[in-house]
Amino acid sequence: MTTTATATATASAAAAAPTGAAGGADLSAAVAALAGSIAEGSFPTAAVLPALSIVLYFAGFLFVLALCFARALLSATSSFSRILFSALAVASLGVTWSAILAWMRSDIDSYLATDRTLTDWIIHSDLFDAAYVAVTWPRQNWFWSSQLLCFTATFIALVWAEGPHRYALVEGGGKAGGLRPTKRFWFVNSWVFVVLGFVGAISVALPLFLLQRSLLTGPYTIIRAPRSTFLFTLFTVLSFLSIFVTPFLPATSPLFGINLKLLHLLFLVPILFVSGVSLTKQPKLIPHKPPQLEPGVGMAPLYAFIAGASLISHFSLFLSTVSAPPPSPPPGSSSSSSSSSSSSSSPSELDALLALLAAPFSSSCQLSITSDLVFSTLAITVFMFREAVVGPNAGRVIAVVAVCCLVALAPVLSASVVFPAFLAYREGWRVASVARGGGGGGGGGSRGEKLKVQ
Repeated sequence: MTTTATATATASAAAAAPTGAAGGADLSAAVAALAGSIAEGSFPTAAVLPALSIVLYFAGFLFVLALCFARALLSATSSFSRILFSALAVASLGVTWSAILAWMRSDIDSYLATDRTLTDWIIHSDLFDAAYVAVTWPRQNWFWSSQLLCFTATFIALVWAEGPHRYALVEGGGKAGGLRPTKRFWFVNSWVFVVLGFVGAISVALPLFLLQRSLLTGPYTIIRAPRSTFLFTLFTVLSFLSIFVTPFLPATSPLFGINLKLLHLLFLVPILFVSGVSLTKQPKLIPHKPPQLEPGVGMAPLYAFIAGASLISHFSLFLSTVSAPPPSPPPGSSSSSSSSSSSSSSPSELDALLALLAAPFSSSCQLSITSDLVFSTLAITVFMFREAVVGPNAGRVIAVVAVCCLVALAPVLSASVVFPAFLAYREGWRVASVARGGGGGGGGGSRGEKLKVQ
């Protein structure tokens, strides 16, 4: 894989790629030439490692996807929310990856249009960096892309606090939710969902995680009410700093790619610390319920921080975008100077707003971000209503009204603000449920046996 300079060139050249039958013919010929070079043993050595990395990427993606879907398909019971979560995961997979594959096709076509070969594309392309370049510039794209990254921080916090590593099975607990909760019953480990979000889509990983969580909250018990540790809080703060500096790093600089990889490590490493590295997790078997816990704030302060940081990011980017000069290429790219000299006047705020609203559909790569964000918003809508209906002991009507208000505000505030705000609000009744020895909301012990079949 190459430097981000190549990634920038690749992203900007994709628009000039051939389309239609001509592009298809070029690609077919390129694939045939590649197959011929492999059969003849003339495949260049320089392309072996890049080709292997591409194969491993898709193999890993398909493996974690199959593992997470297997957990959903093996569920012994069904409910309306679980059916919705499954449907959202399947729909998101189809829509989001149709856009991703379309972008990859245009990326390949851009290489073939400049008299290069498919082997050249394998050697020189860097899809990870190139994809981020495409959705970071111009700033209209970053307004939408940053929302998904901020939303990912909430997803990570939820997995850290409520993944299967937090649950235990009380010995002799019997049968619940259509499941026989024995030590042999397995669940997908927390970090697998995070990796699926990275290599697949957050909107695929999130509903599958929420579906598995709904299976845990009935027959199993949270060992203790999780509170954000200093280390996890630090990792969260650093991840937001990484998100904030991304558009200010030149795409041609190695720092751009380093920052992106560091951001993903900041998301993943804390999950590995608490969940371990096994692919599946069997909740611990304990002889009796844990001792009574005093209700506390739980994860509320961290969720509130994420909501506040996302809100600041959202509105600062909105104000800077609608009052900004015309869109420019990535900083450091070859066309940035000519672009700035060719624009003699700034567009009106209305023009900037229209450009902002059109940005989610500006390219196939950006469209994948848009669909990822939309399906994630739909998944949290189902989750928030379910939690409000089955979660609190008292004030259920107030909780439902609060969720309705948050859902209505989501198009304005974005899911990256609404979701952590709801989770911070939910911590009050969830921690109280754990203190009574329940499962922590959403079907946990707050409504007794009835909730175990939700």
